[in-house]
Amino acid sequence: MLSEQTGLALRVDIVGDTDVVGFEIGATPCQVSGFGGFVENDEFEGSGDGVGNVHTESITYVVDLEDMPLQMGEGSPFDPGTTHVFADQFIVLEPGCYDIYAQPITDLDTRRISDDCNRADAYEQIVEANHTTEVVLVSQCSSDEVGAIDVVATLNNAPTIHGGEYEPSKFIFDCEIATFCLEYEDANDDPVDIEWHQRNGPSDAIISGQETSPGCFEFAFEELGDYAFEVIIFDKFVGDDGELVRAETWFSDRGRNEQSRASLEILFHVGTNGEFLCFDGQDVSNLPNTGNTHFTLTSPTNRREKFNLFLREGTLQTIYILPPLTGTENCENGIDDDNDNRIDCSDPECSETVTCGGIGNRFHLDRPYSY
Repeated sequence: MLSEQTGLALRVDIVGDTDVVGFEIGATPCQVSGFGGFVENDEFEGSGDGVGNVHTESITYVVDLEDMPLQMGEGSPFDPGTTHVFADQFIVLEPGCYDIYAQPITDLDTRRISDDCNRADAYEQIVEANHTTEVVLVSQCSSDEVGAIDVVATLNNAPTIHGGEYEPSKFIFDCEIATFCLEYEDANDDPVDIEWHQRNGPSDAIISGQETSPGCFEFAFEELGDYAFEVIIFDKFVGDDGELVRAETWFSDRGRNEQSRASLEILFHVGTNGEFLCFDGQDVSNLPNTGNTHFTLTSPTNRREKFNLFLREGTLQTIYILPPLTGTENCENGIDDDNDNRIDCSDPECSETVTCGGIGNRFHLDRPYSY
C-alpha cells in the first residue's frame, strides 16, 4: 500500500549585493537529528529528485537563484513591493517532523560557503499528510562596516595692508624718533604677528625699533643714510597644542605649503642738522629705575638741552640736561645768572631772600644734572 505523501516547499531569500550564486538546501527528520539539533549532511545523506520520490533520511539540494525577485503574499515576512532575490525547492516527504536549512554558496559545483551571508535554519517543521508546508528562510547578509567623515570646508583670507602713516615723516634726522603705524586688517579677525626685516642701510645703526602700540613701531638711527624695511603680517591659528601659531606653520604641519601673509616696504631717509645729540649708553639698562650715576651729560650750549637717550636693551628715554652752573643768581634782575634755567625767585638760591619772601620754595625743582 502506498504511504501517504506530502510536500515541503522551501523558499530562501538573501538580501543585498553579495557573493551568493545559489543555496545548498537540506531537510533532516527530527528523529535523526534530534529536536532542535543539527547534523552534518554527509552523515545522513539520502536520495531523491524532489518531484515524486519520498525521502525518509536527510536530503540536500543545490539550487540556483531565481531570475526574478520574490513575489509572495501571505506568509512572506517582507512588505509588498520589496525586491529580494531567492531560490525555491519543492521536496516530497513522509509526514513528520523535519529540521531544514539553507546554506548560501558561492559555487554550485564545489558548494563553497558564502563569506557574506549566513546559514538559515528552521527546526521542528511539521509536514502533514496530503498537505504542502511552505517555509520561508531568510539568510541574513552582512554589509560592509562604515564610518563617517563630516567635512567642514571654510575659507581663510590672508591679512591685508591698506597703507601706513609716518610721524613726523620718513625724512628724519639722526637720533630723531619717527613712528610708522600700519593700516591693516584681517578679514577673518584672526590674531596676527608683525615682523620687520631690514633690506637696506647700515645694519648696526638702528638704535630703536620697538612696538609702541599694535601696528605702530618706533624708529631712530645713529647713522645717516637711506634705510629700507619689509614689514610682514602673518595671521595665526590655534595649533595642535592649543597655542596660537602662524597659519603658515599650521599648514606646514599638515604637509601643505601655503602662504598667508601681507608685506610692504617701508623707507626712511636719515640726515643731520645737529639739533639732537645721541648718547648710546652701554651700561645704563637700569637707569630709569635707579638713582645710580652711570655717566654725566653736559649741555654744549648755555641753555637747557633736550636729548634722546637710546639704550641698547631696547628702551628709549628723553632727558633734559642743564648747562654747567656758573656764578650766583641775582634775584632781582630777571636773568638766569647761574645758568640753571631758573630765574630770580624761581631759583632755590633766592628762596630765603627778602625779595622773594620765601616764595622760591614753592617753585623748587631738583635739577636733573647727573644720570
